[in-house]
Amino acid sequence: MELEAKSVYFFSQQDEDFFFEWIGRIGCINNVVGRGDTIYIGLDQNAVLEDEVWEIVAVFSRYRVPLAQLGALDRAGYSRVLRKELRRLSAQKSEGTQELE
Repeated sequence: MELEAKSVYFFSQQDEDFFFEWIGRIGCINNVVGRGDTIYIGLDQNAVLEDEVWEIVAVFSRYRVPLAQLGALDRAGYSRVLRKELRRLSAQKSEGTQELE
């Protein structure tokens, strides 16, 4: 699975470095490539742990990356709270919003 972070705005070089460091620490992410104004984040969809999903939500929220695409990570084994949040994020795709409640 590949997530996309388009037109991410970094306030400084250190801010950009931290983004890539943070993403790089998430175990299920196996590839990060920038092309043009988009950062492509590859992950093993079958190996995503619940804590890793929360980390992805956190980094995407911090850098204002659209969260709707995270709905595809919904899994039966996750907590009810996370599954509800992922469904809500997925529903936002049609509404064009990306904020957490």
